[in-house]
Amino acid sequence: MVVLASTCLVVVSILLRRFAGNRFVIGPLRCLGWGFSVVIGLCALPLALLELLLRRWANRPLWSLRRRQPIFSKHQIDGQGSWALPAQVAASRDSEFSVTHWNEMNSGLKIMTEERWRKFAEGPELYRIGGEFLGSEFSFQSGERTTMGWPRISSAEVLCLGGSTTFCIEVPDKRTWPSVLQENIAVDSRRKLRVRNLGISGTPGLERINTFLWTITPKFGDLAVFLFGDNDSGWKMYGAREGKIHSHLPFLVRELLSASEIFELAGWLYGEISPRYLRRLAIEMANTTIAAAEQAHEFAKAKGARVLFVLQPNIFTLRNPDSWDRKIMAGTARDLSVLLEAAYGRYREWIAMCDFAVDATNLFDNESPSPYMGDWAHVNTRGNQLIGEFVYEELKSRRWLLETTSV
Repeated sequence: MVVLASTCLVVVSILLRRFAGNRFVIGPLRCLGWGFSVVIGLCALPLALLELLLRRWANRPLWSLRRRQPIFSKHQIDGQGSWALPAQVAASRDSEFSVTHWNEMNSGLKIMTEERWRKFAEGPELYRIGGEFLGSEFSFQSGERTTMGWPRISSAEVLCLGGSTTFCIEVPDKRTWPSVLQENIAVDSRRKLRVRNLGISGTPGLERINTFLWTITPKFGDLAVFLFGDNDSGWKMYGAREGKIHSHLPFLVRELLSASEIFELAGWLYGEISPRYLRRLAIEMANTTIAAAEQAHEFAKAKGARVLFVLQPNIFTLRNPDSWDRKIMAGTARDLSVLLEAAYGRYREWIAMCDFAVDATNLFDNESPSPYMGDWAHVNTRGNQLIGEFVYEELKSRRWLLETTSV
């Protein structure tokens, strides 16, 4: 109504200029102009009142990833966007918190770079870690995080691929889930397997799958474990790490999002309209990732290797979140929970029909307190222990850790 009345008022203004010398026309036009002005005022008054109410009582943050309000400040370590929780938060959430690890981590992140590259001109753009840091509890070299407990001689490799929840800067080298997996294999497996941590913070599963397809030549008997889900739910579209999902939304929805920086009413309208499109994009992202996962499975099978895709837990998959978890959830953009719910629903459908993927989303349901540290995805030493043990038991139950002559 406001838009229509405003359009009519513009038309009346043009006509007033056109017939400025005709007193028989000018009178009625002025009456129309005043009438449309009154309509605009009457329509705008409720909107103004609603804007004031939203400013006073709006449930922050609004529905935008850009409007997210972190509970705990994260400080920038370098120009690459690396981050770490404040040490006091880490200490409160991890009984095995180490000041040595934390200091080394901050020093190492200043050295580490994440560069884009292509192995082949026709291939996809990939990411790799540059630099080298060798501390007693935090180290990386040759493009990967150090995994502890490697055997001197190995018959095959277990390649652990994922994002920051695989790289695991929150815990020391020996407490990452790939190191936990290596420890379990060394104690309870007849095969001499070398576990490698190929996680890179911020990378979606599509990028890690492309890394596997284009840069790794798996040998007969090798295993590849992909921890996926968090970065594969739409907010990082098509392997891009910048999180440009909003550029895929319709024009009107994008404009409401931009206007929400100024008007609470625009943010409220965005929150009412956007979930429909966000769910569609999340499912689209999930389908793209699933197609790539199936390609990775066929590629590995042709090489005599195996792949396992593990749908990772996050704070929104907890059945009984505690007060700490609810505080984190309240400070996380609602866009994210909409995306995760839609994408994870599609991933679960796929896993139910797939023999090389497994659902680990309920892994932390019986943990009290939960292992989440200061955000919705990253976990402490206990969380990494559970993930590593889960992956080991899954590989063991599939009999993939036995000496084999065929795949």
